Amino acid sequence: MATECGVAAPAARSFDDLAADLAAGEWPQPRCAAEEMALHLILRNAKASVADGWAGVTETTEFASLPEHAEDFDWDTLLDILFQDLDILGLFNAELDGIEDPDAEQNQWIGMGDYRPSAWFELFSDLQPRDGRRPFRR
Repeated sequence: MATECGVAAPAARSFDDLAADLAAGEWPQPRCAAEEMALHLILRNAKASVADGWAGVTETTEFASLPEHAEDFDWDTLLDILFQDLDILGLFNAELDGIEDPDAEQNQWIGMGDYRPSAWFELFSDLQPRDGRRPFRR
């Protein structure tokens, strides 16, 4: 059985763990379905925030001090870089209802794995677990 991604595995922990990756100077690396979904939500909201000019995202001192690059705001490239696959997005396609079950034919065909709610916090088999002693905000 896979190790859990987080102790007690609350969804908020997924966002905190990804933020901790960034704070440590690392790419955010989803280690379970909950973190994978959290990162999709973060990127979707970041894209909308930048497009709307929300809170001066592009004018912050930290951002403005970085050199410009032709691929700045290339959201599609981020999807390729930050995710092993985009299987989890199939959960939001009504035509794929039931795909979260590893016994479903479509799930097996693409090798999706277990995306049922009870498995969202199970560590992906090819990744190392996070430190179980890491702090948790209350």
